[in-house]
Amino acid sequence: MAAEYPPYMFGYGVIEKIVAKIQDTPVPNQFTHDYLAYTLGFSRESDRAFIPMAKRIGLLTTEGHPTSLYLRLREPAHRSAAILTAMKQGYAVIYAKHPDADKLDRKVLAGLVAEATGLEP
Repeated sequence: MAAEYPPYMFGYGVIEKIVAKIQDTPVPNQFTHDYLAYTLGFSRESDRAFIPMAKRIGLLTTEGHPTSLYLRLREPAHRSAAILTAMKQGYAVIYAKHPDADKLDRKVLAGLVAEATGLEP
């Protein structure tokens, strides 16, 4: 049986920018590719990977509806906690091995990801 890979995007540098736009844009009924492209302004093909990733980390339901975690992400007082919750949900296999994975050195974290996926570091 193949390992389940943690959520990822090739254009990971855009994640922070999308999250910033989410914080400043009205909540959609459904987070679609059109919403991502025309409302948030992220229309590149690689940007589309944000939606499945957001589903895997708990920001969107499987149908693409914003969750309570998505709403918490929009509140400045709860933003950091919401991001940490999303990370722990999406990367549960890594947090199970190292509960403070978000504080690890990049090389140690890369080793944990390699171990979890069975891939080379």
